[in-house]
Amino acid sequence: MALLGPTLSTLKIVAVVASSVAGAALYRIAATRDRVAAIACVALYPIFMVVCGDVVYQMINATLLVAFALAFGGPLGRRRAAAAGLAIGLACAIKQTCVIDALAVAYVLWARAGAKGDRLGVLAAFAAATPIVPAGFFLYYVWLGAADAFIADVVVAAWRRGADVALGAALSSWADCLFPASVVLIVAAAALTRPARPGGRLALRATAVWLGIEAAGLAAQRAGCGTYVTPLIAPALLIATQAVSARFEAEGSGRRAAALAVFGAVAVWAAMAGRGLAMLEKLPRVDDLSLRQIRTAVAATGPRRDDRLLVVNGAAFANIVTDLRPPTPIFHWAHILCDFPGAGLPALVADLGARPRYVVFDDPDRRPVCESAAYADAIRVALASDYSLAAQGRTELSSWELFERTP
Repeated sequence: MALLGPTLSTLKIVAVVASSVAGAALYRIAATRDRVAAIACVALYPIFMVVCGDVVYQMINATLLVAFALAFGGPLGRRRAAAAGLAIGLACAIKQTCVIDALAVAYVLWARAGAKGDRLGVLAAFAAATPIVPAGFFLYYVWLGAADAFIADVVVAAWRRGADVALGAALSSWADCLFPASVVLIVAAAALTRPARPGGRLALRATAVWLGIEAAGLAAQRAGCGTYVTPLIAPALLIATQAVSARFEAEGSGRRAAALAVFGAVAVWAAMAGRGLAMLEKLPRVDDLSLRQIRTAVAATGPRRDDRLLVVNGAAFANIVTDLRPPTPIFHWAHILCDFPGAGLPALVADLGARPRYVVFDDPDRRPVCESAAYADAIRVALASDYSLAAQGRTELSSWELFERTP
């Protein structure tokens, strides 16, 4: 953002770069066994990431796949294991549930190391390197004087959340994103696989364990949001493309390429039918033009560095473009408009009670389904008593209203 500006375009660039890094790492993993399957795997990967992922998961999967590429490929030693640990640690600094992926990387390292002494050394190097980045991240919050908020959100609230989301709701969400037809193909193709290369069976088993650990992690954290399934995409595609390729390898390159093409077409169709088309219809109605308008409107009022800005019913991009912090550490629209564990109405009341100088109402006519009358009433009363409408605007994609606190 410092280099390119605080815009949605910057986030898109970050997502593209991260997805490219993830694709290169995935190709590195797959190409050590089958270059044709690797091409098919990497061609499909970004499509599924667009359907199921977001910019945060693009970053997470980039670091995760770098760690897996280090674990799967090249001469295995303590330095490579330590590098994999650093990559996993960076992923954990982005999202704490990546400790689940750390278990999968540790298994791959253990399976490849061979001798008992080598295994202990490799795992020790991996375990020593993994906490380095998260520790630095935590120390940064200690330096800011926000260690309590860090622990409350990253540890306490995250742990509580898993118990508050019904497993049935999580399973329903997974079904939307796991492109069911391709899952059937993965299972069928894996059952028909006859590994033709030395080490092929070990790689298939390690990748299957990786996929299984990810699935168990989803169940453990009650992952009700579709983006949570994205860590499963890479191992699922690795198994599927390697399996299809191995099954048709003896029948010639033409038939093998055709089989991979058919698999890819069916998998993409299933992904789009299951989630992609619905996603295209429900894209967030936020654009750079409205953000520029909000930034101009706020600037016209002469903001100070210690002013605070709260965005209700919208993403906090306005905080980024105006360089104004939210009034409290809880400001995500879902956390203050929905009955969210550890947040919800008390968080909204706290935000409004802090009397930020600015309140941005993003798309007032489009309200989230989860918002109850109590939440809407709290916003209406606060705006009516403490604020006046300072500016408003509309673009082809969205609308907004800027309220400023009355003296």
